[in-house]
Amino acid sequence: MQQRFENQVAVVTGAGRGIGHAIALRLASEGARVASVSRTQTNAQKTAEEINASRADAAKAYTVDVSDHGAVQKVCEKILADFGRADILVNNAGVTRDMLSMRMSPDDWDLVLNTNLKGAFN
Repeated sequence: MQQRFENQVAVVTGAGRGIGHAIALRLASEGARVASVSRTQTNAQKTAEEINASRADAAKAYTVDVSDHGAVQKVCEKILADFGRADILVNNAGVTRDMLSMRMSPDDWDLVLNTNLKGAFN
């Protein structure tokens, strides 16, 4: 029986934990090959290993800070070299600082905007 995402390549940013992790696992369970993208190598690798435990060689791990345009370009090139294409993009990377914006430091503000807004553009 053909799965919904069979023969498709899914790139999931923020795949290291939370919603992104769950999305990556779900896409893989429905046949997709997954590029697990996270800011930390450990988290990206854990997601890829969890997928590969069920389906050998179905996932690869990539590390990138989505707020860094040049780094995003390089990781995209690597993903395309490894998988040949990308059919699905789940642009899930994001951060939060659980406080009122007026209580945020300038560094916290920059991190949130650079990841959540600039990261989507990159």
